[in-house]
Amino acid sequence: MSQIARVFEVVRPVALGTLRTPHERARERHRRIALSAFAALVARVVAVIANLVAVPLALGSLGTERYGVWVTLSSFVLMLSFADLGIGSALLNLVSEADGRDDRPAIAQYISSAFVVMAAVAAILLVLFALAYPFIDWAGLLHVGSASSAREVGATLAVTFALFALGIPLGLAQRAQLAYQEGFAVSLWQAVGTVAGLVGLIVAIRFSAGMTGVALALSGGIAFGAAANYVAFFARRPWLRPSLAAFRAKAARIVLRRGMLFFVLQIAAGLAFASDSVVADQVLGPEAAARYSVAQRLFFLPPVIIALATTPLWPAYSEALARGDRKWVRTIFMRSVVGSVLIAALGGAVLTLLRGPIFSIWVGPDLVPSLSFSLALAIWAVLYSWGAAVVVLLNAANVIMLQVVAALSMGVASLVLKTYLASALGIEGIVWGVIAAYVALTFIPYTIYFIRWSPVAAAIPHAVPTGEAA
Repeated sequence: MSQIARVFEVVRPVALGTLRTPHERARERHRRIALSAFAALVARVVAVIANLVAVPLALGSLGTERYGVWVTLSSFVLMLSFADLGIGSALLNLVSEADGRDDRPAIAQYISSAFVVMAAVAAILLVLFALAYPFIDWAGLLHVGSASSAREVGATLAVTFALFALGIPLGLAQRAQLAYQEGFAVSLWQAVGTVAGLVGLIVAIRFSAGMTGVALALSGGIAFGAAANYVAFFARRPWLRPSLAAFRAKAARIVLRRGMLFFVLQIAAGLAFASDSVVADQVLGPEAAARYSVAQRLFFLPPVIIALATTPLWPAYSEALARGDRKWVRTIFMRSVVGSVLIAALGGAVLTLLRGPIFSIWVGPDLVPSLSFSLALAIWAVLYSWGAAVVVLLNAANVIMLQVVAALSMGVASLVLKTYLASALGIEGIVWGVIAAYVALTFIPYTIYFIRWSPVAAAIPHAVPTGEAA
């Protein structure tokens, strides 16, 4: 029993407002960051294992065509992940800032107001989908050949979309938890949802539930994890439960205004970073797109791991800035940037030097990338990791417009450069095009910004004036 008590003591959050000195608050932040990063890693491992089990099960049950249709439908719905209009990201900042001021009433107002807005967004999406649903030939749109698959397409999409829309307001609890620097709880419930989805998949296959049953099981598992997290979070903090009594129009306007900036940033970032495989396919053909995707996936493993470690810093930065603990922010920021660059550089060097045996074992000798392609990907991974560490602080400090401008300009420039250099240099030209655009339009502007107007300098252009609170 004493061992169990120690475990609960380790994961039990300590209210930062009760800690008197910057040193005590720094120690508590470090503990929460470490817990969140570790839990995120565990959740990612659970997801990978579940995926390794689920893919052959679903493929064997549905067959190639129906499985491909389901993957396409799921990808289509995932593309709508920005449909909350950036409200989740805005709420994260607003709650963490209010927590830094120990302003519990403002937190309750922001959460209730954000819930009303997110529920309205979900309802509008469902109404629009219901209105459009009868007039669209979903089977023809997805080029479904067999009659059995065609009959299931519409119902499968309806189930997947409905669960996605339900997840928009349920996701509010996850954002609030992240704002309270309790990302470890979010990861725990995500892992629970992943396991629930796998169990549901096995049941669906056992009862021959078809494509719709598979969609209900896997998407339902995610929704189950989010719903369980929602209940658990507000059970521990009943004063934060969304209610119309706590709704404030001013708070809703603040959430929407901040959210729209994050919304535009998400779209801009998608333009900047998500077009590589499309360019490879259109300029060099499907085989080149496959080569690019496989190599990039492995070289970007270090950045993925880095993101798991740096993401918990976002709410910690925001709360610390609100409390005036700038020295802690400055120290952790410099460590995160240096650590991210070193880890990415080491990972890129190892993958470049050992690319022959690593890729041969993983995907076969035909897909081993060339030395020039590998070097380009290694350099891009380092720059991307540097940017991932930097934007966490920019997000926390509400420096969003700079990121929007940089992402939009970089996205347009990289698209032009990638297309031109792919024709001139081949597959590695795509990476060099991204690197050139990123250095010129993101790395240099961000560096100048941090030298002249750093969010961790004494005169911080941070954030929300206290009068903005609802």
